[in-house]
Amino acid sequence: DHTGRPVHWSMHPRAHDLVTTSCPRSSHFNLLGSLSYGGMVAAMMQSAYVLTDSGGLIREAHHLQRHVLVRRDYGGWDELVTLGVNRRIGDDANDIRAAMSWAEEVRQRPYPTESPLVRSNGVQFGIEALLALGGGPI
Repeated sequence: DHTGRPVHWSMHPRAHDLVTTSCPRSSHFNLLGSLSYGGMVAAMMQSAYVLTDSGGLIREAHHLQRHVLVRRDYGGWDELVTLGVNRRIGDDANDIRAAMSWAEEVRQRPYPTESPLVRSNGVQFGIEALLALGGGPI
């Protein structure tokens, strides 16, 4: 409710009971079940930003040009934190509120076109890596 945006929270089914009993009800807060890959991508495409601790979702959100609030104390694609498109956050309410304010501000800027997660020489790199592993031509 900090930004007035609706929150859609997709979660693992085992977490659903715990979350539904511990989260206060709000008209802006919608608890979802688990989503398929396509459903998760569609949800991220419609989102203003993403909050997750999942390394896979962090990377997917980056390729969809969505800023991510990373709920981790360390790790989680440090390159994207350094690039300024993601922000690592703690678990207390003040830290989460500050991160949401940051996300509202940063999403107004153009998303960087260069990505530290994409190699411009990806094919050549892959071939060289395979050759190094196998010791000979493919």
